[in-house]
Amino acid sequence: MTETRHLDYWRHSLENIARLRDISKISQPVAVHKSAELRTKRLPSKAKNLAADLAYILGVIKGDGCVSVAQRRVILSATDKDFVSEFKRALENWSEFSARFYSRDIKKPVYIKNRKTQWVSYIDSKEAAEFLADFDVHKIQTSSAEIKCAFLKGLFDSEGSVSKDSVIFYNSNFRIIELVYNLLTDLGIEPKINHYKAKSLSGKEISYSRVCIYKKDSLRKFANLVGFSIVRKADKLRALVEN
Repeated sequence: MTETRHLDYWRHSLENIARLRDISKISQPVAVHKSAELRTKRLPSKAKNLAADLAYILGVIKGDGCVSVAQRRVILSATDKDFVSEFKRALENWSEFSARFYSRDIKKPVYIKNRKTQWVSYIDSKEAAEFLADFDVHKIQTSSAEIKCAFLKGLFDSEGSVSKDSVIFYNSNFRIIELVYNLLTDLGIEPKINHYKAKSLSGKEISYSRVCIYKKDSLRKFANLVGFSIVRKADKLRALVEN
């Protein structure tokens, strides 16, 4: 290694250690260890293959999850502990890394009356973050039914809900709405797309689209093929299908 390259490597290492200490609130020795780990951790070769766990992770990321290439992090923060636990399980099986899992209470803004405890799970890996950020989820449309169902489950766990007469998926990205519509149709489920505008919690008007499943046969197929990892949503879906 030349002297210039050595100095650049050392400078970037120091910057990474400082970044880790700042975002994770950890000690200097732990930050040094984590920084070295981030530079050397590699995904197993099988992780690049599109399997059910990867498809579920991709679905979550297109919903409530987040990938930060800058912070080298793949993370989910949500109020449903069972949802975050399932994300952790899939993340660890896929990456073969140990994922952090903990709870936190976030200070609420003035326009939110109550805020529940957040559950968090994440891994730190530059390679994992870059791979997931660059993955074209539209490839899933040519995959097996198992892959389609796992991807949809991640999406519906994130941004799906059960009303008194339907299962609904919300998203502001119409390309994702179209993908969900097409995947459900491929599985023999009959969805409909609706467009509307709504106000966010901060009062800002946002354009949304949603995919709705109304027909009883389609609701049964959705429950059997896709379903929810979140118990409260799964219970509502079961009641809707059985009534």
